[in-house]
Amino acid sequence: GGLGTAGSGGLGYASGIGFSMPEINLFGIKKRGEKVFIVLDSRNYIMYDEIGGIAGYTLIKDELTRILESLSPTTLFNIAVFNENTTFILFPKLVPANEANLGKIGTWLEPLNQVKSDMKADQFGPKTLGAGGHKVSKDFRTGKIQLNREWYPACAEAMKQQADIVFLLAATYGNLRDRGKLIPMSSSARKIWEENYQKALKLLDEDNKQRQAKGEPPRAINRKSETAMNKAYFPGIEFPKREEGYWYTPRDFRDALLMIRKKHAPALNQVSAGLTKKNGFSINVIQFVPQKGDDESTRRYDWSTPKLQALTKQFNGEYHQIKGMAGIKSSIQEH
Repeated sequence: GGLGTAGSGGLGYASGIGFSMPEINLFGIKKRGEKVFIVLDSRNYIMYDEIGGIAGYTLIKDELTRILESLSPTTLFNIAVFNENTTFILFPKLVPANEANLGKIGTWLEPLNQVKSDMKADQFGPKTLGAGGHKVSKDFRTGKIQLNREWYPACAEAMKQQADIVFLLAATYGNLRDRGKLIPMSSSARKIWEENYQKALKLLDEDNKQRQAKGEPPRAINRKSETAMNKAYFPGIEFPKREEGYWYTPRDFRDALLMIRKKHAPALNQVSAGLTKKNGFSINVIQFVPQKGDDESTRRYDWSTPKLQALTKQFNGEYHQIKGMAGIKSSIQEH
């Protein structure tokens, strides 16, 4: 069900072509290509305490910046940052990895989810990016995919720009579905839900006050999300339920992204599907997950893993998992 390969190198290139291209080693995945596109998660999930918190995320950013700044000058590159509903890219198109362009990476990424004095629990996401960058506003709905959220717009932009290597750094697959109707809660369950949300807000403020006193960053939870807050502080209560909606599959994304890639391909490089000497590419996933935890704290990550693995198989890519702060530090030391 994937895209297959065109040569023995396993990268989707005809034999003898891929090995002459620059190589990039990103958190344990090695790929060769001339056009590199990085997609970086900035959702709160990737900064949960079980993964490493903001300190772990800072290490990810720093290592990503270091690797990109070491790209060969012959490489074209771009980087996107996303959360649930917003995506930004550093450059409007792939640009050469020259000194001027590489110098903009750190300026743009450093403020992202950066710890500041009196930092509030909602000061996260693309809105904290530094100077530069462009919002991705194009509507990428096509085929079965009828949404523009999570990592999909960033990967669609990578296809539009004809990247041959895409690295998706993410924590979860995301809420990528046509949502079913909300099932009303009983009045008593709704009352408990609302009361606990207010309690959770106070508990979060207390947590962050204690962390600030210790010189630690705040807990990365979306305080505006009743679900996120109650899951963090009251996981045993009854949660709102929805009628089952349709979850978009990796195959759905394969079909949609191929259509976008073909639509924006140069006139001499239009193909129906598959990989050729001229348009070989891969989508690779690096998933950051908790090193350990109870079922509730790891469920969203465990559920995402097979879907992200299947996504890479659809695009001749590789999947690599990094567990907790220890895994982040180890991957940086090794690579």
